[in-house]
Amino acid sequence: SPCPAAGPAALAPTHTMCLYLSAKAGVCPDPATEEANCTVGCQSDGDCESTLKCCPAACGKACQEPNEKPGTCPPVKPGIPMLGLCVNQCKTDSNCAGSLKCCRNGCGKVSCVTPFY
Repeated sequence: SPCPAAGPAALAPTHTMCLYLSAKAGVCPDPATEEANCTVGCQSDGDCESTLKCCPAACGKACQEPNEKPGTCPPVKPGIPMLGLCVNQCKTDSNCAGSLKCCRNGCGKVSCVTPFY
């Protein structure tokens, strides 16, 4: 590679310039449950201000607040509300108490649920 190593950061050679891309903490929200500000497009986390991450969105990629809690959402079967009421209870993990995460609940809505680790 024509670029020098830079620790855990990934390297992307661009003509004669080396761009150092590093991922920010957190996990991108589910594009199906989180509306993105599509006026702020991005290619990588480095294009986003502060703690925002470059995440998949309905419009391509956009800078969004990450889901900050660890764990993954439990699987659900479409049309079967397995995880609580069929209403939106949250927008992001930060709306949920304790270690609960904001996850799809099986009927097209999102609820605060206990994640898998």
